[in-house]
Amino acid sequence: MPGAPSLRVPTTLLIVLLGLETASWLPGVRLPALSIAGELSSITAILALWWWMYRARNLAGRGDWPQRRPRSWAVGGWIALPYCLWVPFQAMADIWRASQPAAERTRSLLLLRLWWATWLASPLLPCPAAPCTRVSSRSTRMCHRRAGSS
Repeated sequence: MPGAPSLRVPTTLLIVLLGLETASWLPGVRLPALSIAGELSSITAILALWWWMYRARNLAGRGDWPQRRPRSWAVGGWIALPYCLWVPFQAMADIWRASQPAAERTRSLLLLRLWWATWLASPLLPCPAAPCTRVSSRSTRMCHRRAGSS
């Protein structure tokens, strides 16, 4: 979109933070700053996704595929309960279809459905064993609670 801010800065920041988060999982590495980087990478990833979805929804609205919701729902749908259970999927499906050639718009959205099912199921999925060895991140605390440890 001409004149719109680039996603280069948040993407670069996200890559750096994810690299630091990955380094915090290495055996023998115990730096609290790396755990903070992990939390910041999660926040940055969420903000980058919202920014991308808003911009993509703006572009999709210019095409000939009808969008089910106003532009603001591309981000607001993630926040508003209970709409966050289906509105982000609908927004992404509309964006996806608007970006396809007219002949392919009615094809199955299997990849999109798998993404959304994984997103919805993620709080219910077990934590991997390695993260349970960490004690400083929110996901680890949740993992310890599920495992019954303190």
